[in-house]
Amino acid sequence: MRRPRMSLNGKVREQYGGLLVMSVIGAAAYGALGLAECLAGVGLTASVAGHPDLVRGAIMLVVAMVFAAGVRPLRRREDDAAAFAVVGVLLGGILFVIELAVLLTDMLGWALRLEDWLSWSLMDSLDASLFLFPLCASLLALLSLRSTSVSTGGDQP
Repeated sequence: MRRPRMSLNGKVREQYGGLLVMSVIGAAAYGALGLAECLAGVGLTASVAGHPDLVRGAIMLVVAMVFAAGVRPLRRREDDAAAFAVVGVLLGGILFVIELAVLLTDMLGWALRLEDWLSWSLMDSLDASLFLFPLCASLLALLSLRSTSVSTGGDQP
């Protein structure tokens, strides 16, 4: 059973349009880099950044699917459509925190001069998820600020 479409004012339509753009960008970026990471993980291509990891690529593809699943509801301006973009950013954030923890532990091993980390460099631990999350989170924050200033009337008294 389909939900009835709500009548939305221009402010909400503008916000949904921005979330739609963010979801398309997030789906394309996480999808392309996740697929490249998966292909590098099985040895079919060279790694985009750092060491190739099939699991990390699969997780990036899941984040891309969450963003992509939100595109259709956002185009239809459904009630719960914004949740897909927010959950996509949250999943990207979880992946970001995990990758940041790995990077920091690698740095600690290098700083303590442990045997396995003597030849470690920063480029060994960098990957695309460390750059994609700040991009998506800043887009969501900009959209949130823009919708707040629109709904409060901006700088008007």
